[in-house]
Amino acid sequence: MTNVVAEGIVDSRMFYCECSCYVLDCFCFFFVLFFVFFFSSRRRHTRYISVTGVQTCALPISGLLVSTILTGVIQSSAATIAIALGLAMQVGPNGQPILSLAAAIPIIYGANIGTTITAALAAIGTTRDAKRVALAHTMFKVVGVIIFMFLITPLNNVVLKMGGSITRQIANAHTVFNVVMALVFLPFTKYFGILIMKILPEEAEKEEAFKPKYLASDLSSTPGIALDQTKKEIVRMGEIAVGMSDNIIEAFKRKDSAFVDNLIDENSKIVILEAAIRPYLAEIGGKRLNEDNANYALMLLNISNEYREMGNTIAHDILPLTETFIEDNLFFSPEGWEQLQKFHAKVAEDVRDAARAFAEHDSKLAEDVTQRKPALVRLEKELTKAHFDRLSKGLDETSETSTLHMGVMGGLRRVNSYATNIAYAELGQV
Repeated sequence: MTNVVAEGIVDSRMFYCECSCYVLDCFCFFFVLFFVFFFSSRRRHTRYISVTGVQTCALPISGLLVSTILTGVIQSSAATIAIALGLAMQVGPNGQPILSLAAAIPIIYGANIGTTITAALAAIGTTRDAKRVALAHTMFKVVGVIIFMFLITPLNNVVLKMGGSITRQIANAHTVFNVVMALVFLPFTKYFGILIMKILPEEAEKEEAFKPKYLASDLSSTPGIALDQTKKEIVRMGEIAVGMSDNIIEAFKRKDSAFVDNLIDENSKIVILEAAIRPYLAEIGGKRLNEDNANYALMLLNISNEYREMGNTIAHDILPLTETFIEDNLFFSPEGWEQLQKFHAKVAEDVRDAARAFAEHDSKLAEDVTQRKPALVRLEKELTKAHFDRLSKGLDETSETSTLHMGVMGGLRRVNSYATNIAYAELGQV
């Protein structure tokens, strides 16, 4: 039933598309007929004046406007010029071409303006630079035509001296107009560019909502490529987690609530990526995977989960401890502060190395991370014992910050566990 409805929708869309194209084709056909009738009737009935012995259309603006509209509709200056050439080849009752060179020149101008509609339409919804190119193209043509509208007679005389049939003269007029216009504008391109930049200045870049960059549903049919793209997203998670981990001690050092809030907000990016990766891997897992790809997908899922837990631990367990630290203007004892920095440095190193081991598929580095785990456990025990020794001596700073001190230590220990798990996953020891 669903397929039938879908096919019906597709057929309806195709029908409307075909109808639209038919209507547009009919419009263009009748507009061309109007174009031919307009100029053929003007040849018989429009008043002509003589300028330096050349018959010139008394109202060239009419030719310019009709040609501009026609070219804009069919989006082809070549087609408009071809129609003009066809009219020029037709001989009227007086033995002269229906369209003279002087009457064709405004048509050439209009074709040059009308063709700018193609660039203008193409620039819709594109970058700022693309819009500038379209605007520059339009201004170049329009300004050039305005100048040359006062030079119809000189252009007519120059082209007549070049000789040839009427069709050759129209083609030559088109070429001369564009070449001369380009040469005239060439020395002013720098200033023209400045003008365009003033009309369309740089926009303040809008901060796009954070989202996955590499996950694409159409890749799920090629599991190998899709898994590699998933890894790229997890590498992004690792980079964010490393940044959060590196700045834990800095948050206590600065005592800056805004800095802490920014760090906590970084975790939302990890959450967004993990929430997108989980169903994506499930979609890939729904395909028939070979054993290697199935194991790889499981490894990616586990590492994604570890980064989610790492981010949550930093954002929800460690960093909120700074609130009391800042509000009450507390300070760790010199010994306690030194020990926290020492322990954090070891943990942060493991987080960085685990992330690099995964990103670069470096088994040796991953193994180093796992082998450092026992030493870190021993260090934590030593530092905890030293903290309780200071606490038993009744030191004020130690007493005031004991809960915070142990909270930070415990949080760092869990962060290190997640980093070690990532290293184990990279080694295939899940």
